[in-house]
Amino acid sequence: MLQIESFENVMQITIEKENNLFLVKEDDGIILIDTTVESEEISEVIELIQSSGLPLKAIAITHSHDDHLDGMPAFQEAFPDTPIYFPEREYQLVLKKELLPSDKQVPLKEGIPDSLTFKPAGLLKEGDKVGELDVLFTPGHTPGHICFFHPTLRYLLVGDVLQTLGGAAICGVHRDAFPKPARLNWDLAQSIEVVERFLTLNPTYVGTGHGIVMQDPMDVLPQTIAEAQNLLK
Repeated sequence: MLQIESFENVMQITIEKENNLFLVKEDDGIILIDTTVESEEISEVIELIQSSGLPLKAIAITHSHDDHLDGMPAFQEAFPDTPIYFPEREYQLVLKKELLPSDKQVPLKEGIPDSLTFKPAGLLKEGDKVGELDVLFTPGHTPGHICFFHPTLRYLLVGDVLQTLGGAAICGVHRDAFPKPARLNWDLAQSIEVVERFLTLNPTYVGTGHGIVMQDPMDVLPQTIAEAQNLLK
């Protein structure tokens, strides 16, 4: 049985105990945020969408690491007409693993794929929208990472900017229970700046790529910032 947490118009579904995807229900359809890993559990998510009575109107990806992308083929097969949206800067990085002059000049980490199994219908940047969700450009975990913010309900879906598995942390801060995000994190200093920006949005909930929903982010986020800043001293 799928592990599901719900808040506002969002279902957070955990695949293989560690990896989260999100179904955002809007009046005209469902938006899938991230596809997690290849797993038999994906078929249950597909059945859930198909039984909703709503179309899957969009798939949107936060960044290119395999635990956010590798479930894509199953969704493509089930929903071949659904457009897939991908971060613009991240797409450039997949095509050519080089930093741009506008990027923080920090050496790239492993984990960026050499290619994608799909052609994006659109490339997302700061200020774009997917349904009712605002796109935020949030480099740090990867150079092209993006997040999604609902401007009315004020929740955030943050990919691997943050994790709660093993304890709330900015990805880049090691957690024994799930160390992968820290190992693959590109630039912790930029990630801290991103989370400081989150505070200005006064979010109600934060859904992360790994772990439970953050129910009280305005209390928790300052603690994650302080811990990460201590690592940079």
